[in-house]
Amino acid sequence: MLIGYIRLSNYEKLFLEECENVLLRQGVRKIYSDIICCRDDYRPGLKALFNYLREGDVIIVEDFHRLANGIKDFLMVVEVFKDKRVDLKSLNEGFDTTTPEGYRVLEILYKLLEYVKQMAKEMQLVGYFEAMKEGKLPGRKAAMIDAELFGKLEDEFSKGRITRKMMSEELGVSISTIRKYEKLRDDAVKIVDSSDGSE
Repeated sequence: MLIGYIRLSNYEKLFLEECENVLLRQGVRKIYSDIICCRDDYRPGLKALFNYLREGDVIIVEDFHRLANGIKDFLMVVEVFKDKRVDLKSLNEGFDTTTPEGYRVLEILYKLLEYVKQMAKEMQLVGYFEAMKEGKLPGRKAAMIDAELFGKLEDEFSKGRITRKMMSEELGVSISTIRKYEKLRDDAVKIVDSSDGSE
């Protein structure tokens, strides 16, 4: 079955019908879509697509930009497609995994992006570790967050009881600040783990 997917920013939502028509001309029988506000990761359309997929389905997108936002997101989506044993076709890139050549290109692209992602992560951690040794952190001074309260709210969020917006209001900081805090904490844990393993 041919299935379409469209990912649009909030500013592009007026083009949804136009994007749908592009996919319909390819013979898709069902279309899932998401309108992304800011950098929110919540995509009910993509989740519904994952749940609907069956082995042998072909997902058609206008281009990779309509499928994922960045390397990490692309790798996650492709991993699901591989697990579900479905194919991917991107119209603008002329990419089609229903052909042996297209499938091989996907495998090469996937491994290359995994390598790029790992290298970027290692470089980031090295930079952060060097800054820590010099007694400073990169970037502007972050807003203060109550670590104990954050831990409780994060647990509630992981259980689906509250949203990021509710966390933001309770902590008195922006959603972007919450994400930065999570990232700095996770990176610090990785640095400590790496240091312990090298001793």
